[in-house]
Amino acid sequence: MRISQISNEVILQYVKEILNSPKYRSIDIPEDLIESLYLQEEPHHKRLQDLHKAVRKKLHNIVAPYLGDPDYKQASIDITNAFNLNQEAVRTVCTDILNSHASTKERQPFLGKFYKEIFLRIGKPQSILDLACGLHPFGLPWMELDQQCQYYAFDIVKERIDLINTFFSLSNRKPLANQQDILLHPPQIKADVAFFFKEAHRFEQRHRGCNRNFWQSLPVKHLLVSLPTTSMSLRHNKVDQHRRLVYEIIQGLEWTVEEFQVENELIFWLQKDL
Repeated sequence: MRISQISNEVILQYVKEILNSPKYRSIDIPEDLIESLYLQEEPHHKRLQDLHKAVRKKLHNIVAPYLGDPDYKQASIDITNAFNLNQEAVRTVCTDILNSHASTKERQPFLGKFYKEIFLRIGKPQSILDLACGLHPFGLPWMELDQQCQYYAFDIVKERIDLINTFFSLSNRKPLANQQDILLHPPQIKADVAFFFKEAHRFEQRHRGCNRNFWQSLPVKHLLVSLPTTSMSLRHNKVDQHRRLVYEIIQGLEWTVEEFQVENELIFWLQKDL
């Protein structure tokens, strides 16, 4: 079937079909995320079936089910029980949660060193934006942040956000995790630093060139961007490719950048000229 012009009503119908599909029914992701993919991809495809295929492929890469997830209901029970015991029990459950997702599992063996290197440079922040956070907030026990630090976390998966807010509340922190498509709706909360860990390359897959405007829109002085040094299969070195990506994004901007590496994670400390 060839595409003539798809009305907003028809696009919303396609959106609901995806949300009600077995793959995404239980995930509860924002409707406007899928709608934006149809609007973005429509001009590039002549056939409707190709448009559907392109949208589903991009959505798969964004939600990334292949990276793993915990059993959210069980994890909520486990973290609640752990707080009724002691901090060592909390760390154990947080470790299990971090290990359930490929991105945070890779970082787990050097978690303490990772934060030490970051805070050595920027100091201990009093406010943080954790962008496309995944399960990263469960690294809190290793961050050694002040109790009054405002920790805002953003992700598109509702169950993930609910679990993070449960964790925040049990940690006597404000439940500041939000379900939000940060590319469509960049956070406008002023903060000391924004974390954008192992996501910039995936944002480029979603919409080439989107990172520059997104990074510029963030009302923070410090932006910490990390990217993996190798592919997930460990077969391909990604250092040059990912370094080139970051410097192309900030080309022409009067930002300072310091680059450092912690184990298999390449980190760029960007200081924005506000």
